[in-house]
Amino acid sequence: MRNRILGALVAVMVSVPCVSIVAGTISGKVTDMSTGEPMEFVNVTVSKKDGTELPMGTMSEIDGSYKLTGLPVGEYDVKFSFVGYDANVVNVAIASSSENVALKPVKMKENAHMLDEIEVTCVGVIWYFSARFFTSSIDLFKIPASFNSCISSLDNLNLSTSYII
Repeated sequence: MRNRILGALVAVMVSVPCVSIVAGTISGKVTDMSTGEPMEFVNVTVSKKDGTELPMGTMSEIDGSYKLTGLPVGEYDVKFSFVGYDANVVNVAIASSSENVALKPVKMKENAHMLDEIEVTCVGVIWYFSARFFTSSIDLFKIPASFNSCISSLDNLNLSTSYII
């Protein structure tokens, strides 16, 4: 009797991890809505229906395909995002632990949000350079002038320059 109970216990312990390894898969393809071309490097993340993000995700391949594996039974929101495009969320339910859900192609819509124009200004520049004339050397430091005026005043010199802004 004792051996039967021990044998049953061992059988249950061995089979439980095997069942938990099998998990659902979500796969599909991502395309550009206007051109129909496949999109690569689209971020694909998964969260539970209650909004809890799962520590898994992937990116679409060069042909736009993606595959999420290791998902237990449940309902999920799969989010597709890419810079310059509106995010897209698809609801997916995995009914059994071995189910493979193939979604219809997800079409990403380019967004037309433009950033405001920015202006970059330079307050001042100091040019540092060293000039060599034949065997003698002339070091010039902190010349508050334009680069062109410095160069034009040093005819017949070999110059090595470095710029600090």
